[in-house]
Amino acid sequence: MVTADQLDDLMLGGTLYASGGGRRTSATVVEWTRELLLDGGPVPLVDADALAPDTLVVAVGMAGSATLFEELLPTGDEFVAAVRALEQRLRRDVGAIVPLNTGGNNAVLPVAAARQLDLPLIDADGIGRTFSLLESTVYRLEGVSPTPMALSGSGGELAVLDVPLSRVEAVTRPFVLACGGWAAVAMYPMSAATVADVAIPHSVTRTVEAGRTLRDASARGDVARRLGGTRLITGVVLAVTEHEPTLGSAQPARPVSVVLEEDRDLRRIVRLEALNEIAVVVVDGLVAASTPDCICVLGLPGHYLLDIERMEVGMRVEVLVLPAAPRWHTPDGLVVAGPAAFGFDLP
Repeated sequence: MVTADQLDDLMLGGTLYASGGGRRTSATVVEWTRELLLDGGPVPLVDADALAPDTLVVAVGMAGSATLFEELLPTGDEFVAAVRALEQRLRRDVGAIVPLNTGGNNAVLPVAAARQLDLPLIDADGIGRTFSLLESTVYRLEGVSPTPMALSGSGGELAVLDVPLSRVEAVTRPFVLACGGWAAVAMYPMSAATVADVAIPHSVTRTVEAGRTLRDASARGDVARRLGGTRLITGVVLAVTEHEPTLGSAQPARPVSVVLEEDRDLRRIVRLEALNEIAVVVVDGLVAASTPDCICVLGLPGHYLLDIERMEVGMRVEVLVLPAAPRWHTPDGLVVAGPAAFGFDLP
């Protein structure tokens, strides 16, 4: 079960798995979801193989900008409208939902959708963190089509799309922008048996546990190990710069933070480079970590989460690397989520 008293941990864990990219889980979303759970009861959290194999499952999440989501909050029925529209298109009832991913708002919104639809939530997801593109999931890597998909906006907009994989981003982006910058999405229709085979298991539970670890004062000196990752460096922010995008490029600027390691003997220079999320860590000119692994920054003291855009000169920070699901480190996984997918020419 996902209960109301777990939402704060789920929110914090979701922010962690946003990989420093500014996709903080909205406190408004958490309070809205809490009210739904207090009124309707906890959401059943199940393993996919506990369901009938032919149960229709759809992935639910938010498409678009987390920042614009804060400016144009949901009216309440966007996710229900998206799932119902997909049911109508498929002429079948949905029997369970699974998170699109568990980073940022998408860690919490599927819980709200499951409560509104009175459906179980599968303890799994399609990324294990967050990536910017709707098609960057392990569902897609295993051959599950993202479409047909349904998108619903807070102004009553509703669309059901059936497009080739290569056109998902190009077709959905204008609709999302027209909706004010975000839309509820229901996509990747598949059977429960398929979810059991392809999804990243127990990621909802893992996200709750990650949030609990970050809030646990007794874990302060051992956060990286408790999260299953590695502490890469502890240091002080020397500078925060931003590269201008290449002339004619559609890519945004890359915020770059430079950190000096505190160890008097090592004194290494560390660069964090981001494109939506922190994508690469360079130590003394050599790549030390990169996407698809999740790179996170904690402010010290207190081990509070920091977005790369909120880092300031003089801050003491700890840089953690959390390993991605093994599926992302296969050749086709790296094509979708490796450094090159973020515009970095790295091996």
